[in-house]
Amino acid sequence: DNGWPNWKPVLYAKNFYQKADANYKWIANGPNNFPPVGAFVVFNTGLWSPGHVAIVISANPNNLTVFEQNMPKGGAARIHTYNYRTPRVTGWLYKA
Repeated sequence: DNGWPNWKPVLYAKNFYQKADANYKWIANGPNNFPPVGAFVVFNTGLWSPGHVAIVISANPNNLTVFEQNMPKGGAARIHTYNYRTPRVTGWLYKA
């Protein structure tokens, strides 16, 4: 075991959380919560109709900063800050 999640493949990034193993917990985005550092955040709308997944490096109730790649499409890895509405954050996975 290398410590990496053993997840099944998905067709779209926005469905990423549906295939997580039992070691991870899904939290739906809401007005009074925000993801912990290290969580996999799932975006669902906007320019990324198939969705997008990034790793949280900091978050508060208004914004989250993530490590991501392929955003914009074909883009190199980067650190970027988003709000929770544009693109819409549907939720996040974190190790339970």
